[in-house]
Amino acid sequence: MNMSVLTRSVYAPLAFAYDRAGVERELLALVPFFKPILIDESSTLPEKRRRWFMVADDEHYDQVDRHRNGEAVFGRYRSLEGLGLRRGPTGTTVDDSVARRRADDCAGWDWDLRYDAPLTRATVERLPFTRLRGVRLLSVPAGGFLPTHRDAADDSYWEAGHATLSLLVADGGQPMLMQVKDEIKAVSDPAFLFRDSVPHGVAPVTSRRLLLRISGICDQAALAALVQMP
Repeated sequence: MNMSVLTRSVYAPLAFAYDRAGVERELLALVPFFKPILIDESSTLPEKRRRWFMVADDEHYDQVDRHRNGEAVFGRYRSLEGLGLRRGPTGTTVDDSVARRRADDCAGWDWDLRYDAPLTRATVERLPFTRLRGVRLLSVPAGGFLPTHRDAADDSYWEAGHATLSLLVADGGQPMLMQVKDEIKAVSDPAFLFRDSVPHGVAPVTSRRLLLRISGICDQAALAALVQMP
């Protein structure tokens, strides 16, 4: 595959096989450690919620977990929760710092030994990263949803040589919806590349959704060999 595909692909499935059921069992054992990962309230405000597309009705958006100026606002409907499975040299994790966007060399990051996840660790370490940075476990509990939002304003993070790969361990009964130009696409691949600078969200799930989002510097040729394009 021409590696230029990697620089222009918003989303692409990966040909990466792993023990999905085994990783799911391991991650479910970590649920007691999960913390809220709250989206900004701006994505849920009445004047903002329709700027892209909606994944639930207005009542859900009115009552979803979110943060307002850094303060947690808890509603009737859960949104994201989870934790960072790796830590930076000062104890920083990808779930409590904007540093996950910083284009550094990933130095000093290692697995957080407070969490016992050997199968997950071995699975992630088979991905084509030359320098692995953060591994963020993102979960939506049954009945919860992920309002449409963007995580990055542009693609500068990826253009700096970094990659963000994801393992969808359990989809919760719903695909991820993403808006590329004027088209809304539904995707549920077990492993994929995704630049989350495009609007995306998940409708209310019927069971717990589990996603591993993995960042670092990749061997571009090895990554290109995994990418599945139509």
